[in-house]
Amino acid sequence: MVRGMASWLSAAGRAGGLALAIALALAPSVAYGIGPAVVTGSFAYRDGSPAKDRQLHFENRASRDIYVVGTGSDGTFSVDLPQGVYDLRAERGLVLISGIVVAKSDLNVGKAVEGAPLDVRRPFDYEGVAAAIVTSPAPATAHVTGRPVATTQ
Repeated sequence: MVRGMASWLSAAGRAGGLALAIALALAPSVAYGIGPAVVTGSFAYRDGSPAKDRQLHFENRASRDIYVVGTGSDGTFSVDLPQGVYDLRAERGLVLISGIVVAKSDLNVGKAVEGAPLDVRRPFDYEGVAAAIVTSPAPATAHVTGRPVATTQ
């Protein structure tokens, strides 16, 4: 009986230690609000009309990770982004808003306006979509709305 009790206490101690370790690991993210923030805004053409069904790219300046978001029928967008500094890019890469700082709280970046057709930055900011090198029944962009890539070329 004592041997069984000691074994049970030892297992309970290990489980309690594991629970304590998990709680300590998660405590900073809960206490300091570390996690994604909702970034919202709108995208418009140069004439002021809303740019519906377009894709925008938030590029993290440190990691170069890109988060794609589609605009709605009224040109608005909303995306969850991890904390960091981002550049908002148009479908082909032109930087629309530079240096967006995403912190603990939600953020509205306001209105982004499409760049001029002959903007001198276009050749330097250009980004395109390459051919797929991985085939999967569930592509990473399955949830993204917007114009098909073929129509943007």
